[in-house]
Amino acid sequence: MKTFILLTYPGNTPMEKNEETMMAWKAWFGSFGDKVKMTGRPSPLQNGTEVSGTDSKTMTPEMWPSDGYLFLEAESIEDVIEVAKNSPYTSNNREGVVRVYELSKG
Repeated sequence: MKTFILLTYPGNTPMEKNEETMMAWKAWFGSFGDKVKMTGRPSPLQNGTEVSGTDSKTMTPEMWPSDGYLFLEAESIEDVIEVAKNSPYTSNNREGVVRVYELSKG
């Protein structure tokens, strides 16, 4: 098994905080079974700053800072991509995204 990190980005349109939304998140997390190794919400990535060679700027909501993460074990990145497609942020034509990275063993 390989380990992946999924970073969630809500997009510019916040999700309504209601029972339907909570059920969607619970269903998504429930679909992982015992493959989840650790989750976090809100993300530990708080008060971010984007740094380039010439300046730095505070990460604003319009810059889509990550708002959550999870570590997941899977056989392949393709398996994780299929899981990510069903995120409440990526389903139902939402503009949010889930970024998937494989963690190296090195």
